[in-house]
Amino acid sequence: MTSRILHVIDHTGPGGAQVMVTYLVRFLQSEFTFGTAVLGPSGQYSDALRALGVPVYELGDRLGRWNPWSVRRLIQIALRDHYDLIHTHLFKSQLVGTFAAMRTATKTILHEQWGVDSHSLKQFSFFSNAVPRNAYLGVYRYVLRHCDRVIALTPQMLQSYVDSYSVEPNRITVLPNAVDISAFDKPSQSRRGGSIHKELSLPEETRLVLMVGRLEPQKVKPSPSLTSAGGTLGRDVSSQLFAVAQRAIFSLGAGGLRRRQSS
Repeated sequence: MTSRILHVIDHTGPGGAQVMVTYLVRFLQSEFTFGTAVLGPSGQYSDALRALGVPVYELGDRLGRWNPWSVRRLIQIALRDHYDLIHTHLFKSQLVGTFAAMRTATKTILHEQWGVDSHSLKQFSFFSNAVPRNAYLGVYRYVLRHCDRVIALTPQMLQSYVDSYSVEPNRITVLPNAVDISAFDKPSQSRRGGSIHKELSLPEETRLVLMVGRLEPQKVKPSPSLTSAGGTLGRDVSSQLFAVAQRAIFSLGAGGLRRRQSS
C-alpha cells in the first residue's frame, strides 16, 4: 500500500507554491497517493490537480483562509481518508496544517517558499503593525518546533531558520523549486532576435534578462539577483537591463497586477 499525502495550501490561484504542488503530484503519483486541501480561494490549480485524479478539498468560505474551523475540517479529512503525512505550503497553511497534524498524530512537512521573518512579514499590510506580526512569529516558532521536517529553498534560508528559530539543521532539507523545462523546449531560432527587441525598440544585440513571477505588489520589487545580473553583464548594458527587466516583470506572469493592466 502506498503512503497517503495530504497537501495543504492557502489558495490554488497563480503562484509558485501552487506550481510546485502540481509538479510533486504529477511526478510522484506512481509512488504516493495524494489529496489537496485548499484553505482559501480555489483557482486554476485545483482544476489541474483534479485532472490528475487528485481529490481537492475546498475549505474556504466567507472567512477565507483564516477560517479557524479549517483545523477541525482538516482533522476530519486526515482521519477519514487515513493520510500518513500532511505537507503544508504557504504561511497560513503552515499553521493550520501543522495544528491538524498534531491533533491526529500525523507526520508533517513544512514547505517554506519565501522565508518567514519579521522583515519579510512587513511586506503585507496586515503585518505592518508589530502586534499581529509578533503574534504570528510566535505561533510560527511553535509549529516549527512541532513539525517533523522543514523544506527550505536555499542554503541561506536554512541558515536563517537556524539563526532565527533555533531549528536543528538536520531537520531542514534544502530543495530548490523545480522547473519543467519541457514546457519551454522551443526551437533555438526563436530565442533570439524575436519580437521583444522590436516591442521595446532595442538593438538586436541587446542582451535581455527577464524575471518571471506572480504579479502581485509584494512580489514586484527590486531584486538583488537582478542587480547582480546587471553587474555581471557590465556597466554598458545595465541601464538597458533594468528598463527591460521592469517591463518583463510586468508582462510575464499572472496575478492581480496583470488583471489590472488588462482592464
